[in-house]
Amino acid sequence: MKSKLAEKIRELATICNDDDEFLFSKLEQIIEKRKATENIPIKTKSIHSVFKDYLVSDQLKQYQPIKTGWDNIDASIGGIRPGEFIVFGGRPGMGKTVVLIDLIRRIALREPVLLISLELNAAQISNRIISNVLDYDIFIKDPEDLRRIDNAKLNFVTDYLEVMQLSVCETTFDSMFALRSYCEKMVSEKGVRVIGIDYLQMLSTNRYRHNRELEVSYICRTLKNIAKELNICLIATSQLSRSVETRGGDKRPQLADLRDSGSIEQDADKVFFVYRAEYYGISTDEDGISTRGQLDLILAKNRSGCIDRFLFHFTIPSLKLEPLKQWNEQFNFERKKFTTLESEKDLDIDDIPF
Repeated sequence: MKSKLAEKIRELATICNDDDEFLFSKLEQIIEKRKATENIPIKTKSIHSVFKDYLVSDQLKQYQPIKTGWDNIDASIGGIRPGEFIVFGGRPGMGKTVVLIDLIRRIALREPVLLISLELNAAQISNRIISNVLDYDIFIKDPEDLRRIDNAKLNFVTDYLEVMQLSVCETTFDSMFALRSYCEKMVSEKGVRVIGIDYLQMLSTNRYRHNRELEVSYICRTLKNIAKELNICLIATSQLSRSVETRGGDKRPQLADLRDSGSIEQDADKVFFVYRAEYYGISTDEDGISTRGQLDLILAKNRSGCIDRFLFHFTIPSLKLEPLKQWNEQFNFERKKFTTLESEKDLDIDDIPF
C-alpha cells in the first residue's frame, strides 16, 4: 500500500509540472480519501447513556451553554453551545469585527478562546481590547499617547489582559486541512472551547479554485464539522452581498443576503446580522427611537431556539459595545406563526419550550 501511494505521489509531481498549489490540492484530496476509508471508530451512543453522562458532574461542562457576557442575549437564548457553527454577517463598516472582538474578550475572561484573525494583526486586536476596556479613542494619531495613560489604568488593563485566556493567530491558512489540524492542536493543548474567525470570505482552499460558490460551501461544511467533532463553538464573521445597499426601506439584512453561497445559511446553527441604521442616514427607527449610537444584532436563524433582536450602544471613538435592556415587545419573526397556530389549535404560546 505504501509503495502504491509513493508511486501515486511521484506521478502527481510529474503531472503538476511545478504547480505547487495544484499538487498540494491533490495530496490533500488523497489524504482525506484515505482517512475516509480507514477504520475510524464510529461514535454511537444510546440516548440513556447520553443522559447519564449529562448527570455526571465531570461530563456536565461539555453540554452546558457558554455565556456570551452580553446580558440581553444570555437572558434570551442562554448563550452559545459547544458544537455550534455561528455566523455574524454584515456589510463593510457595520461593525462585524467589533462585535466578534467584544464577544471574544468577554468569553475569554471565563473560557480559553482562540481568535484566528485574517485581517487584523495581534497588535491591532490588543489595541482594540485596551480601547474597549478603558473607553479610549482607538483612532489615536500618536501611539505614544498610550504611554501617557496614568499608572492606575495601565495596571488595571495589564491585569485584565493577564486574566484573559485569549490566543491570537495571524496565520493565513492555504487549506482547510491545515486549519483543522491547527484547531485540533489548540483544543488539545490549551483546552480551547471557542474559536473565532475573522472573516469567512478570507479563508481559502485548494479545492474548487474556479468556483467560489462550491469553495465557500466546502469551507462552511468543514467549519461545521470542526465545531461538532471538537465539541467547540466556532464563530465566523461573513460579508453580505451588495443587494442590501440597493434595497429600499430600512436595509435590514436577510438570510438571502449572505454572500457567495447558500451553504452559509444552511450549515450555520445561528446567524446574527450586524446592522446600524445610523450608517444609512436613518435617524429614528420604526418606533421613533433615535438610532444615534445604536447597533442591532438580529438573530435571523437559531437552530436551538427562537429568533430575536438585541440592541447595543456603540461608541465610535473607542469601538465600545454595551448591551441595552430589551424593550417590551420582543422582535421575533416566528411570533406570527405561533399566533396562527394558537388560534387554530388553542395552543398557549407561553407553553412553547423555546
